[in-house]
Amino acid sequence: MLKQKIKELFANDCSGHDYWHSIRVLNIAEKISKTEKCNNYIIMIAALLHDTDDIKIFETKDYENARCIMSECHLTEDTIDNVIEIIKEISFKGTETTSPKSIEGKIVQDADRLDAMGGLLNLKITYTYSLLIHCLQIPRRSQNTQKRSFCI
Repeated sequence: MLKQKIKELFANDCSGHDYWHSIRVLNIAEKISKTEKCNNYIIMIAALLHDTDDIKIFETKDYENARCIMSECHLTEDTIDNVIEIIKEISFKGTETTSPKSIEGKIVQDADRLDAMGGLLNLKITYTYSLLIHCLQIPRRSQNTQKRSFCI
C-alpha cells in the first residue's frame, strides 16, 4: 500500500525525485542495513518517503504528504514521528548539511546520496559513450577522395 501511494504521488514528476528513485533508495538502504544494528522497518518507510515533501517538488508544510501517507497506512504515531525526524534530518536545503542522529537516518541519507552519485555516474558514462560512438563510428568521406577520415 505504501509503494502504491508513493507511485501515485510521484506520477507526474520528472525531476528525478520520482517513484523509481525512492525504490532505488529503499533497495540501497536495505543492503546497508544488513551490516548494521538498526530498525529495518523504520528504514524502509523513511527510504520510501524521504522525498514526499521535498521543497524542490512540493509546497507542503510540516511534512503533510509523508504524514498523510503514513496515517492512511495506519502506522503508529511513534513510527510516524521517527520517520518524520529522519526526513527532516536528511532533507537538502541549499548549502545546509546535517548529519542524522540515528543510525536509521544515516543509512537512508547514505542510500539517497549513493543513488544520486549513481545517476551522475550513469549520465557521465552515457555522455562519454555517445561521444565515442559519434567520433569513432561515423565515418566521414572527403569530397575529393574515397578515403575515410574520423573526427577525433
